[in-house]
Amino acid sequence: MADPLGIMGVIGVVAQIIQLGVQFGLDWNDAPADTKSFIAELEVLSLVLSEMKKKMIDDPESREAFEGSSSHSPTTTTTASTSTPDKEEEASPEETDTSVLVSASSSTMTELLGAFLAKRTRDAVENLHRRCQALNSMAIIDTAAIGARTYNKVNQMYIRQQQSSEQAEKKNDQLIKIQRKAALMRKLYTSAYRDRKDRNPRRVKGTCEWFTHHPLFQTWKDNKSSCLLRVSADPGCGKSVLAKYLVDEVLRSSTHERRTTCYFFFKDDFVDQRTSESCMCCILRQIFTQRPKFLSEEILTKFEEDGDQLIGSFRGLWDILIDIINTVNQDMSVDDGGVSTTGHSPAGGEIICVLDALDECEDRGQRQFAEALRNSNFGRTAQNNRIALKFLLTSRPYTQIQRDFGFFNTVIPAIHLDGEGEVEVGKISKEINVVIESKIKDLTSRLQLLPEEQQTLKDEMNRIPHRTYLWVHLIFEIIQDSVDITKESLRLTIRNLPTTIEAVYDKILGKTRNPSKAKKILHIVVAAERPLVLKEMAVALAIKENHRGHNDLELEPETRFRSTLREICGLFVTVIDSKIYLLHQTAKEFLVQETTPDSDSVVVDNEETGFLLRWKKSLQVTESHRILAEICMWRLLWDDVAVKNNSFHVATTAADSDSSKIGTDDHILLDYSAQNWVTHFHNAQIDDDDDGTMASMASRLCDQDPTTPLSWFKRHWNRRRLNERMIYPTGLNSLIIASFCGLECVVVKLLAVESTGGIVDRLINSRDDRYKGTPLAWAAEYGHEGVVRLLIARRNKIDVDSENSQRRTPLSFAAEHGHEVVLKMLLDTDKVDADAKSNHGRSPLSYAAAGGHERIVEMLLLDTRQRVDPDAKDSGNRTPLFWAAWYGMIGVVNMLLLLENHRIDVDRADDCGRTPLLAAARNGREEVIKSLLNTRRVDVNHQDSKGRTPLWHATRRKHVGIVQLLRLSGGV
Repeated sequence: MADPLGIMGVIGVVAQIIQLGVQFGLDWNDAPADTKSFIAELEVLSLVLSEMKKKMIDDPESREAFEGSSSHSPTTTTTASTSTPDKEEEASPEETDTSVLVSASSSTMTELLGAFLAKRTRDAVENLHRRCQALNSMAIIDTAAIGARTYNKVNQMYIRQQQSSEQAEKKNDQLIKIQRKAALMRKLYTSAYRDRKDRNPRRVKGTCEWFTHHPLFQTWKDNKSSCLLRVSADPGCGKSVLAKYLVDEVLRSSTHERRTTCYFFFKDDFVDQRTSESCMCCILRQIFTQRPKFLSEEILTKFEEDGDQLIGSFRGLWDILIDIINTVNQDMSVDDGGVSTTGHSPAGGEIICVLDALDECEDRGQRQFAEALRNSNFGRTAQNNRIALKFLLTSRPYTQIQRDFGFFNTVIPAIHLDGEGEVEVGKISKEINVVIESKIKDLTSRLQLLPEEQQTLKDEMNRIPHRTYLWVHLIFEIIQDSVDITKESLRLTIRNLPTTIEAVYDKILGKTRNPSKAKKILHIVVAAERPLVLKEMAVALAIKENHRGHNDLELEPETRFRSTLREICGLFVTVIDSKIYLLHQTAKEFLVQETTPDSDSVVVDNEETGFLLRWKKSLQVTESHRILAEICMWRLLWDDVAVKNNSFHVATTAADSDSSKIGTDDHILLDYSAQNWVTHFHNAQIDDDDDGTMASMASRLCDQDPTTPLSWFKRHWNRRRLNERMIYPTGLNSLIIASFCGLECVVVKLLAVESTGGIVDRLINSRDDRYKGTPLAWAAEYGHEGVVRLLIARRNKIDVDSENSQRRTPLSFAAEHGHEVVLKMLLDTDKVDADAKSNHGRSPLSYAAAGGHERIVEMLLLDTRQRVDPDAKDSGNRTPLFWAAWYGMIGVVNMLLLLENHRIDVDRADDCGRTPLLAAARNGREEVIKSLLNTRRVDVNHQDSKGRTPLWHATRRKHVGIVQLLRLSGGV
């Protein structure tokens, strides 16, 4: 007979197994029907037996009742029943003798034990016992299977989780990199280069073809190595139209031909269009846009590490361009998004850079381009490079440009658009005739010219020698405005037309019906920091000093104002995408006079006897800026909700400040005024004007309550801050704002206030809440010489060596930004520490060396009043030589190396184990490497803290020239 407690134990184990299976998600659907029936009842049975087990342990009589005597045993009962099956079938367990149960236990156990006294129940329990034993064996096997399956499932879940985590991390890294790249692309967007290209008209079909078929152009175009082509021409000969045609059609970027075409159109009109740094930023941006793979992690990191200093460095930007070419030509793994033909090396291709009107680039920038191209050995590069860098430059044939590029004469071809022989002159003349025919056709459709009138016009135009595209364009403007159109009148009109561009300009402006308004428009156009849109120009012309809001203005609708502008200025100004430009660079040259003219003078054109050019040099630069400064200040002094509540758009990049983003009507001209009024004020050379009106308005604009920031100044700050990481300071006062802006007339008024109660004493040494900068510190940092002079004149009251929150002094800021006059004024006070250290342990010499300010370095080293340590270490053990080597400031490097008595350690390592040689090798500073090697005092095998040598860094970053120098040094 089975042990009752054993049976109960088996049932308990089975119950636990079943529960374990449920926990692990075991599917019992495939189990036999009996098993599923058993499992369904098991929970209740387990509970009942548990109670019974407890009762039997606690009450021996209950145990005896279950085990019983022979008369009451289940076996005996079963036997008896077997002989009379029918009667037994009718009987139930409850109908058996219960007298023993009543005497054995309580009423609760009576029913329970009675079940076990019955034969059927005893058989059921025995059967249950056997099934439990079988199930127990099966459960042991299933438990192992469950464990294996569970492990596999958990392992699969873990692998999926790891993969999901890795994918999420990869996506996050990709997102971060995309954000980093986007931030860099915004930085590089220093000029709306596409808009500036498209302001030039499209070529007339049939023109520019003599150039594209020219043998020199064809040779340059088909060249597979890096090369340069120069194009020169006099004003009005179509250089910019040609450049636009080449970029848009002839040399357009092509994936099939693996050509990447970049461009920059220099214009003297606006600051962002006349610097070499802005040009290089736009060129790199176009390369990275068209070939994203060229923007490597190394380049991205370099921009992030060097920040604004790299954005403002032509040399640094040029080095990146050359590094891109070297990397593609040397690195077998770089690809630009196309399919590699070898499996490793990138397919061939070319990067073409079209630079138009180089003569309108600043003189310094012209020299930088000439030197960079010379050092890059254009025309002498290898033929088997994977990618070529090709430049096409257009300019006027100015003497200085000829000198700068004189070294190319024997190597680099040049094409002159005015022709260099009868054949070419004839081709150009034919193309000008094509333009004339196109103009005649257009004029015929407008004025309904008769055939004989068309022929007369054509014959008379062809009679005139030395025609240019610009002259033809202007002449047809005059003809179109003629009232009497007959064959004879056309002949007389053309024969009386001026034959020079200047005379044509004067004739166009001489026909205006509103000379004073035309002059004001031209003043605004020539002095504007960026092109104004029609709405802004309308407000600028309508605004008066007594206006206090947009509702005070009387404005024409924009569509009508466009026509009014044309009627007043004729073809002299042009409107493209609602932006207003002068027709041509020669128009500005005709109008603007840099020096103060005799107000009663009339200029006589020597080439056009009898033509009095009343408009020539009629605009004085200072007057143009005065007009715009006045307009901007009137606008900012409106009772404007946007101004008071800081609600107008605050741009942070050149792209954000685009003239198309002017907001609602209430905001028109507001953003431009906030950003540029100070610039116009300075250029107007306003000190303390006759009636004091301008100075008074400037004082009102600087009247600052420290608890309420001026919205215009916040806008001005965001555009003028020298470091983009700088956050707008709080706790400003009027003197700090005036000093930051360099407004001398305002500073004079503030300092003239009676010092009762020490007001001036507190004001002159006041500090902002964020950077703790004094008025002198802000003025010194921005190089405002006049303000610095006014402030240090208060010798007994001002702290000229005050430290800000980073322990930076005014002298330190002047040294960092290369302000020589300011530095000299501060040194001359004899109250400054020329070797003062910042929080990072950097001295003024350290900052000047990093910025490449050779004159500042010289002034600090040669100042006899106090000794400056040329080898001073900052908190990272970096010396001035290290910083100069890091940024490639070769002039400063040579100055420091030439110091007597070897006053500097040329091989000192910083905290990361980097020496000046290693820093120069890492960043590709080839000229610096040469100078350091020439000292014979450097270890070319020095290892940084990670065991990397200068050769390792140069090889890693593909600085081929440096690798060769290091290997030739003999020490590697």
